Amino acid sequence: MTRLLDMITITKDDLDGVAVTIESTDKFNRLPGFGHIVVDGSSENTRKQVAQLAGDRPNMEYFWQAPTGISAAFNAGLHRSQAEWIWFLNGGDTVHPRISPELLFPLLENSTADAMIFQIEFVNTGKIPPHPPIWMRWPPVWSWIPHPAAIVRRNLLTRFGAFDESYRIAMDYEFWFRGLANDVVVDTISIPLSRFTMDGLSATQWPLTCAEATRAIKANLWPMLKIWLRNGASIFSALLHFYRQSNRRS
Repeated sequence: MTRLLDMITITKDDLDGVAVTIESTDKFNRLPGFGHIVVDGSSENTRKQVAQLAGDRPNMEYFWQAPTGISAAFNAGLHRSQAEWIWFLNGGDTVHPRISPELLFPLLENSTADAMIFQIEFVNTGKIPPHPPIWMRWPPVWSWIPHPAAIVRRNLLTRFGAFDESYRIAMDYEFWFRGLANDVVVDTISIPLSRFTMDGLSATQWPLTCAEATRAIKANLWPMLKIWLRNGASIFSALLHFYRQSNRRS
């Protein structure tokens, strides 16, 4: 039977971080329909401790693979999942205290969307950034979709080729360009889903993050232009319709 939700956590030599993440899932990990896949690239000593920590949870699957990058670890977890929905929550990030199975599971069970994008809370400041205005959401040139707060149908991830392993940091940003360019349905929900630490690669290696984001924009420039042109044509058609209607009434 297909599970409703799999959480995928990747970690490398960060026992304290992944321990906090795993502990934050305790209210979920004994429930049917939930699975937690831990992809570990740690060295031997840390690896043993992470495996022991994961082994104490009934719905948790642990496996180690040689570290070949974040994208490869994401894809490894994705390929092992059979759940309907996927939630990537990296080591060090945690499930938000406001989120309970009683709140989250009915949303997933009843949604017809392809992805559900919640909010994050920054651990160091307590700030919860709001979703941007609708007109700024697509194309997502402004990187507003935090992967720890996005729950995505597994078939959406696999349909468009999962994560591009040539990206070291901005693989989720690049995926959103490809995925959201195909008329998928996205729900945005103003509820914090996770608490996010600011010591990950995207924050500490900002020049590389910016370079990869620019590369993703350039690689997807034509799909963006097509959407802008299509939206422009829709606006023009609507204006023309209202103009004709007003002339008929006058």
